Amino acid sequence: MVPTRKAGQIIITGLRTSDGIVITVSDNGQGIPDAQLVSLQQKLASGVNLEEKHIGLKNLNQRIKLLFGDEYGVFISGNLHKGTAVFIVIPENKDIHDIV
Repeated sequence: MVPTRKAGQIIITGLRTSDGIVITVSDNGQGIPDAQLVSLQQKLASGVNLEEKHIGLKNLNQRIKLLFGDEYGVFISGNLHKGTAVFIVIPENKDIHDIV
């Protein structure tokens, strides 16, 4: 990827949906090439070990799935040259004491 000189932007939002709480972290950077994005999405969905450079995503995704179930976790989308978004989905009605 070639670095860009445009101003970078990171946006963090939280939203209550019918599926639970969705926390989104997105940027307007270079994005992820399609083949790499599909591979990453498949590995997160299937629980396959991710490469060393994605250990934080792997750990977060596995922890969420263990605590709340397979319908929750970390999901990624993006458009090459337009940015990437990471969605963290957790249930709304979970007692915090069950997690800690």
